[in-house]
Amino acid sequence: MSIAPGVSGQQVEEDLPSRNTRYLVQLTGDPRERLDYAKKLYSDQRLEEAVSSAGLGRSQPLLAALDAARNRLLLDALVRQKLEEMEPDLDALAKERYQADPERYKVRKKIKLAILFVGKRRGQGEGRAKVQIERIEAELKKDPDNPNLFEDLAKKYSEDRWAAQGGANDKWLIAPLDMERSPAMVRAAFALETPGQMTDIVETEQGFAIGKLLAVTPELQLTFEGAKEGILQSLRGELAKSTRAQIQESLQAPADFALTDDAALKKMITLEQKSRGAESSNQ
Repeated sequence: MSIAPGVSGQQVEEDLPSRNTRYLVQLTGDPRERLDYAKKLYSDQRLEEAVSSAGLGRSQPLLAALDAARNRLLLDALVRQKLEEMEPDLDALAKERYQADPERYKVRKKIKLAILFVGKRRGQGEGRAKVQIERIEAELKKDPDNPNLFEDLAKKYSEDRWAAQGGANDKWLIAPLDMERSPAMVRAAFALETPGQMTDIVETEQGFAIGKLLAVTPELQLTFEGAKEGILQSLRGELAKSTRAQIQESLQAPADFALTDDAALKKMITLEQKSRGAESSNQ
């Protein structure tokens, strides 16, 4: 039976079981949907034919990728079904997790910073750079109320990539989780509290720097409602991961698994090797 040019009834019968009920209702009620469906089947068939004509039907990388994708999709389906059957009270679990340690749920401090940097130069040690940064610091201290002085000096003396912008980096910097192990400049910058404040001179491996706080968003303790969505997302991920691991474990071969006909398996492998060798010699 032919449904349309290049689309057989058998092809439709093989495809329909994979379609959900809602889609079948659409196909039943709208001839345009049925036409689009037939066009899709036609395109799929042409794709299969094109792959075969191109000699990719037995491509080992392609077959391996298709097999892996199929297994991944099947496993994903099992995980979703298992989670639906479990019906865990995620809201209650989220509240319990929040109450156990509210300190975990904070919005970290954010800052915008301007940097004035003088680099160490090979062969000159740190002397030139240190003298230069100390002179700049002295100029800054002479006129601490001048809001444009840091920017002007950065444009004039700084060797940082943001020098043309007065040392200012427009991106927000988020406080690192492990402040103690962070670079000295990061620690000094996040110790500033009020826009306009400057760090002391900070030595780095590359040179010496002074930072100026441009803007700050203080650390904020989240309420349960503020933290809830993030906690729920973590819980869903953890449940999916543990459920996947349990399913994968249940699918493993038993400890006493053994071949019933090793010779037959060896013969099939040998025949496949010979088949591939013949294909290679014909190409």
